[in-house]
Amino acid sequence: MLIKPIKLAPAREQVAQSLRQAILAGEYRQGELISLDSVAHLVGVSRTPVREAFQLLAAEGLIELRPNRGAVVIGLAPEAVADSFDMRILLEGEAVYRACMNGVDTKLLERYCDEGDLAVKYNEVARFTKCNMLFHETIWEASGSEKLKGFLRQLWKGLMVDQAVDKKANMAEAQEEHKELLAVLKEHDATKARQVMRQHLLCSKINALNSLAKKNKSEAPRHIGNV
Repeated sequence: MLIKPIKLAPAREQVAQSLRQAILAGEYRQGELISLDSVAHLVGVSRTPVREAFQLLAAEGLIELRPNRGAVVIGLAPEAVADSFDMRILLEGEAVYRACMNGVDTKLLERYCDEGDLAVKYNEVARFTKCNMLFHETIWEASGSEKLKGFLRQLWKGLMVDQAVDKKANMAEAQEEHKELLAVLKEHDATKARQVMRQHLLCSKINALNSLAKKNKSEAPRHIGNV
Protein backbone atom coordinates (compact mmCIF):
# COMPACT_ATOMS: atom_id res chain seq x y z
CA MET A 1 0.00 0.00 0.00
CA LEU A 2 1.43 3.38 -1.04
CA ILE A 3 -0.26 5.41 1.71
CA LYS A 4 1.44 4.79 5.04
CA PRO A 5 0.84 6.20 8.54
CA ILE A 6 2.72 9.41 9.27
CA LYS A 7 5.06 9.13 12.22
CA LEU A 8 5.66 12.42 13.99
CA ALA A 9 8.79 12.82 16.08
CA PRO A 10 8.28 13.55 19.80
CA ALA A 11 8.37 17.23 20.74
CA ARG A 12 11.75 16.83 22.47
CA GLU A 13 13.32 15.49 19.27
CA GLN A 14 11.81 18.27 17.16
CA VAL A 15 13.12 20.89 19.58
CA ALA A 16 16.52 19.17 19.71
CA GLN A 17 16.72 19.09 15.91
CA SER A 18 15.83 22.78 15.66
CA LEU A 19 18.45 23.74 18.24
CA ARG A 20 21.02 21.40 16.71
CA GLN A 21 20.62 23.01 13.31
CA ALA A 22 20.85 26.48 14.83
CA ILE A 23 24.05 25.60 16.69
CA LEU A 24 25.66 23.95 13.67
CA ALA A 25 24.67 26.93 11.52
CA GLY A 26 26.32 29.31 13.98
CA GLU A 27 23.13 31.01 15.16
CA TYR A 28 24.09 30.06 18.71
CA ARG A 29 27.77 30.52 19.32
CA GLN A 30 30.29 28.88 21.60
CA GLY A 31 29.97 30.18 25.16
CA GLU A 32 26.46 31.52 24.58
CA LEU A 33 23.96 31.14 27.41
CA ILE A 34 20.48 29.89 26.51
CA SER A 35 17.54 29.45 28.85
CA LEU A 36 14.62 27.04 28.91
CA ASP A 37 12.15 29.92 28.83
CA SER A 38 13.73 31.69 25.86
CA VAL A 39 13.83 28.53 23.74
CA ALA A 40 10.32 27.47 24.80
CA HIS A 41 9.04 30.88 23.72
CA LEU A 42 10.87 30.74 20.38
CA VAL A 43 9.61 27.29 19.38
CA GLY A 44 6.18 27.55 21.01
CA VAL A 45 6.28 24.65 23.45
CA SER A 46 6.38 24.15 27.22
CA ARG A 47 9.59 23.94 29.24
CA THR A 48 9.42 20.13 29.56
CA PRO A 49 10.29 19.15 25.95
CA VAL A 50 12.93 21.90 25.90
CA ARG A 51 14.52 20.48 29.05
CA GLU A 52 14.51 17.02 27.46
CA ALA A 53 15.98 18.45 24.24
CA PHE A 54 18.76 20.07 26.27
CA GLN A 55 19.58 16.65 27.73
CA LEU A 56 19.80 15.13 24.24
CA LEU A 57 22.13 17.87 23.00
CA ALA A 58 24.25 17.62 26.15
CA ALA A 59 24.72 13.90 25.44
CA GLU A 60 25.90 14.86 21.93
CA GLY A 61 28.38 17.33 23.39
CA LEU A 62 26.83 20.41 21.78
CA ILE A 63 25.81 22.09 25.04
CA GLU A 64 26.68 21.94 28.74
CA LEU A 65 23.81 21.90 31.21
CA ARG A 66 23.70 24.45 34.01
CA PRO A 67 21.34 23.43 36.86
CA ASN A 68 18.42 25.85 37.16
CA ARG A 69 20.03 28.17 34.61
CA GLY A 70 19.63 26.48 31.23
CA ALA A 71 22.72 25.61 29.22
CA VAL A 72 25.92 26.96 27.72
CA VAL A 73 26.63 26.28 24.06
CA ILE A 74 29.78 24.27 23.47
CA GLY A 75 28.92 24.09 19.80
CA LEU A 76 31.66 23.35 17.36
CA ALA A 77 34.61 23.49 19.71
CA PRO A 78 37.68 22.16 17.85
CA GLU A 79 38.42 19.61 20.58
CA ALA A 80 34.88 18.22 20.49
CA VAL A 81 34.82 18.04 16.70
CA ALA A 82 38.21 16.30 16.61
CA ASP A 83 37.11 13.83 19.28
CA SER A 84 33.90 13.02 17.41
CA PHE A 85 35.80 12.37 14.19
CA ASP A 86 38.34 10.21 16.04
CA MET A 87 35.50 8.08 17.40
CA ARG A 88 34.00 7.81 13.93
CA ILE A 89 37.34 6.71 12.51
CA LEU A 90 37.43 3.85 15.00
CA LEU A 91 33.78 2.83 14.78
CA GLU A 92 33.14 3.34 11.09
CA GLY A 93 36.33 1.51 10.23
CA GLU A 94 34.84 -1.48 12.04
CA ALA A 95 31.44 -0.90 10.42
CA VAL A 96 32.81 -0.98 6.88
CA TYR A 97 34.88 -4.08 7.70
CA ARG A 98 31.75 -5.89 8.86
CA ALA A 99 29.71 -4.53 5.96
CA CYS A 100 32.25 -5.89 3.49
CA MET A 101 32.26 -9.28 5.19
CA ASN A 102 28.44 -9.33 5.20
CA GLY A 103 28.12 -8.30 1.56
CA VAL A 104 27.08 -4.64 1.41
CA ASP A 105 24.85 -3.58 -1.50
CA THR A 106 27.48 -2.06 -3.81
CA LYS A 107 24.87 -1.26 -6.47
CA LEU A 108 23.10 1.00 -3.99
CA LEU A 109 26.39 2.63 -3.03
CA GLU A 110 27.17 3.13 -6.71
CA ARG A 111 23.83 4.89 -7.17
CA TYR A 112 24.69 7.32 -4.37
CA CYS A 113 28.11 7.88 -5.94
CA ASP A 114 26.47 8.72 -9.28
CA GLU A 115 24.18 11.18 -7.52
CA GLY A 116 27.19 12.62 -5.72
CA ASP A 117 28.94 13.19 -9.05
CA LEU A 118 26.03 15.34 -10.20
CA ALA A 119 26.04 17.27 -6.92
CA VAL A 120 29.75 18.03 -7.35
CA LYS A 121 29.30 18.94 -11.01
CA TYR A 122 26.62 21.52 -10.22
CA ASN A 123 28.12 22.53 -6.86
CA GLU A 124 24.97 21.54 -4.94
CA VAL A 125 26.08 21.26 -1.32
CA ALA A 126 22.71 20.18 0.12
CA ARG A 127 22.36 17.48 -2.51
CA PHE A 128 25.86 16.18 -1.84
CA THR A 129 25.32 16.22 1.93
CA LYS A 130 22.25 14.00 1.50
CA CYS A 131 24.13 11.57 -0.79
CA ASN A 132 27.01 11.51 1.65
CA MET A 133 24.72 10.60 4.52
CA LEU A 134 22.96 7.86 2.54
CA PHE A 135 26.29 6.41 1.41
CA HIS A 136 27.54 6.08 4.97
CA GLU A 137 24.19 4.92 6.38
CA THR A 138 24.11 2.07 3.85
CA ILE A 139 27.45 0.87 5.19
CA TRP A 140 26.29 1.17 8.80
CA GLU A 141 23.18 -0.83 8.00
CA ALA A 142 25.19 -3.57 6.31
CA SER A 143 27.44 -3.90 9.37
CA GLY A 144 24.64 -5.83 11.04
CA SER A 145 25.27 -4.14 14.39
CA GLU A 146 22.50 -2.07 15.93
CA LYS A 147 24.91 -0.66 18.51
CA LEU A 148 27.38 0.47 15.86
CA LYS A 149 24.57 2.15 13.91
CA GLY A 150 23.31 3.87 17.04
CA PHE A 151 26.71 5.19 18.06
CA LEU A 152 27.50 6.41 14.56
CA ARG A 153 24.17 8.20 14.15
CA GLN A 154 24.74 9.92 17.49
CA LEU A 155 28.21 11.03 16.43
CA TRP A 156 26.97 12.20 13.04
CA LYS A 157 24.35 14.47 14.66
CA GLY A 158 26.99 16.21 16.71
CA LEU A 159 29.43 16.67 13.83
CA MET A 160 29.78 19.72 11.64
CA VAL A 161 28.99 17.70 8.52
CA ASP A 162 27.78 20.70 6.52
CA GLN A 163 30.94 22.60 7.41
CA ALA A 164 33.10 19.71 6.24
CA VAL A 165 31.67 19.95 2.73
CA ASP A 166 31.02 23.68 2.48
CA LYS A 167 33.31 24.15 -0.53
CA LYS A 168 33.32 22.51 -3.92
CA ALA A 169 36.93 21.39 -3.50
CA ASN A 170 36.03 19.43 -0.36
CA MET A 171 32.98 17.87 -2.01
CA ALA A 172 35.06 16.68 -4.94
CA GLU A 173 37.69 15.25 -2.61
CA ALA A 174 35.12 13.36 -0.53
CA GLN A 175 33.42 12.09 -3.67
CA GLU A 176 36.65 10.61 -5.02
CA GLU A 177 37.23 8.94 -1.66
CA HIS A 178 33.74 7.41 -1.84
CA LYS A 179 34.56 6.00 -5.26
CA GLU A 180 37.82 4.54 -3.98
CA LEU A 181 35.99 2.91 -1.09
CA LEU A 182 33.31 1.55 -3.42
CA ALA A 183 35.98 -0.03 -5.64
CA VAL A 184 37.54 -1.77 -2.64
CA LEU A 185 34.15 -3.03 -1.45
CA LYS A 186 33.51 -4.49 -4.89
CA GLU A 187 36.78 -6.40 -4.49
CA HIS A 188 35.53 -7.76 -1.13
CA ASP A 189 38.73 -6.63 0.60
CA ALA A 190 37.51 -5.89 4.13
CA THR A 191 40.92 -5.00 5.56
CA LYS A 192 41.65 -2.48 2.82
CA ALA A 193 38.12 -1.10 3.09
CA ARG A 194 38.74 -0.32 6.75
CA GLN A 195 41.98 1.47 5.85
CA VAL A 196 40.32 3.52 3.10
CA MET A 197 37.41 4.48 5.35
CA ARG A 198 39.75 5.64 8.10
CA GLN A 199 41.75 7.74 5.66
CA HIS A 200 38.53 9.20 4.23
CA LEU A 201 37.34 10.26 7.67
CA LEU A 202 40.75 11.64 8.58
CA CYS A 203 40.58 13.91 5.52
CA SER A 204 37.05 14.96 6.51
CA LYS A 205 38.30 15.74 10.00
CA ILE A 206 41.05 18.00 8.65
CA ASN A 207 38.63 19.81 6.32
CA ALA A 208 36.11 20.26 9.12
CA LEU A 209 38.66 21.69 11.54
CA ASN A 210 40.02 24.05 8.88
CA SER A 211 36.50 25.31 8.11
CA LEU A 212 35.78 25.74 11.81
CA ALA A 213 38.97 27.71 12.41
CA LYS A 214 38.07 30.16 9.65
CA LYS A 215 34.51 30.50 10.90
CA ASN A 216 35.45 31.11 14.53
CA LYS A 217 37.71 34.04 13.68
CA SER A 218 34.74 36.34 13.17
CA GLU A 219 32.59 35.10 16.06
CA ALA A 220 32.37 36.24 19.68
CA PRO A 221 30.16 35.00 22.57
CA ARG A 222 26.85 36.73 23.27
CA HIS A 223 23.91 36.12 25.65
CA ILE A 224 20.39 35.04 24.73
CA GLY A 225 17.45 34.98 27.16
CA ASN A 226 17.39 35.34 30.91
CA VAL A 227 19.49 32.69 32.59
